Amino acid sequence: MFDWLRKRSWKSSPTTTRLLPAYFKIGEYEKGIADCNKALDLRPDHANTYNNRGHCRAALGDAHGASADFQTALHLAQATCAKRLKELWAGWKHSLEICQNSLEIPIASTENLLES
Repeated sequence: MFDWLRKRSWKSSPTTTRLLPAYFKIGEYEKGIADCNKALDLRPDHANTYNNRGHCRAALGDAHGASADFQTALHLAQATCAKRLKELWAGWKHSLEICQNSLEIPIASTENLLES
């Protein structure tokens, strides 16, 4: 039913996994898992794809597989968030260094923001 869209969607895993709501609606969980597997071949670090495959597995009664996928999704999401926070902090620190004199905020007082 969705083969035409799936053929066009293999360029990126987020696009590929957008078929999941349709597969859920019609109960095609096996096709959802197959699409997630193909998406993970393209981008194995995509947390949402593991999450989606976990929901498909749970719908089929595969609690062990679903749990493994949810744990992987959580691990990848945490790693992504930590990396993004470090990137944001580097940008904030750089901006504060540029305008430190006009803001009158010492850089050292802002570094404890990430520690809490």
